[in-house]
Amino acid sequence: LKKFHIKNIPNDLSIALGTMSVSPLELAQYYTSFSNYGVQVVPHLISSIDKRNETIYEKKEISYPITTPAQSFIMTSILRDVVKRGTGRRANVRGIELAGKTGTTNNNIDAWFAGYSPTIETVVWFGNDDNTPMYHRETGGRVAGPAFANYFRDVLKLYPQVKRKFDVPDGIIEVDVNGRKEYFSDISKPPRTEQINNPEEELVF
Repeated sequence: LKKFHIKNIPNDLSIALGTMSVSPLELAQYYTSFSNYGVQVVPHLISSIDKRNETIYEKKEISYPITTPAQSFIMTSILRDVVKRGTGRRANVRGIELAGKTGTTNNNIDAWFAGYSPTIETVVWFGNDDNTPMYHRETGGRVAGPAFANYFRDVLKLYPQVKRKFDVPDGIIEVDVNGRKEYFSDISKPPRTEQINNPEEELVF
């Protein structure tokens, strides 16, 4: 977590469940580590300012290498499965590859969906300003995921030329696991052959 530049990490066993508090903008920064092939980029509102065809201000990009392109792509492939067949199915949009993850806090106080396409990243948050619980059925998959999908449908209408497929970086090993293509690397190595052919050992993300 520290490598991802996450601040105010609590010293308790529940941090693996994501119990630290982050803003939508902070979460967007952390997700760039996956969408940008291992490089985390600090978000900014203004890239440059022109005056009479002359650039009078240009923001210097701040970025941090977090992991390898291959490892970040493996995470992208896992998050793509979330959208295709997991809790984020309602965030799926035809015609473009999307990756992301739902999130719902205790008592339905927060509902999240953080996701990205090959070129656009979006974080959706639902909640009350006074931090009171929402209706008990308001989960990340039920409310934030559909909002994410509606946004990307409009993106495709406005920018039909937008990139729609993720590039597979060098260092990725493709393996057929029980009829499904799975991705591995030198760090995240593929299972042994006997594991691949044994349905009881099927990989589940």
